[in-house]
Amino acid sequence: MLKLADIETYAPMSDVLPEWFSALAAGVPTPNVLVAGLHVTGKTSIVTQMARQHGMRLLTLNAATIDPFVHLLGIPVVHAGIARFAPLTNGLDQAELLFVDELNRAPDHVRNALLEVVLTRSINGKPLPKLRGVIAAVNPCDLYADTVE
Repeated sequence: MLKLADIETYAPMSDVLPEWFSALAAGVPTPNVLVAGLHVTGKTSIVTQMARQHGMRLLTLNAATIDPFVHLLGIPVVHAGIARFAPLTNGLDQAELLFVDELNRAPDHVRNALLEVVLTRSINGKPLPKLRGVIAAVNPCDLYADTVE
């Protein structure tokens, strides 16, 4: 298992994210980012501030508390015998940047649903064409009994 301490070189989030945001805002394809840090250290605040500075539509989801149907797919609705998903109301389909907080505290079914968004920028096969980047945040695993390493 790889732990942050095993990585010889890494930079603080505050050093890496400005360059990442600038590249993303300029339309340069960028990899998704995983940030790690103790709770209440400003991960969400930094991402929110930088998204605002670059004029990007940000959607923040707390992976430990979301429901994939409500927050990612939409609620199934049956009309004339055909089941369809009601349109999302949280803005995922309009987001340019998705910030997923508490990823390592999310249940398996939530992480599985988020995997499609992160890897393919789509959900349930529906493309999310405005989504340009994903940042996920985790807290150190040894702080929580219900954490996935």
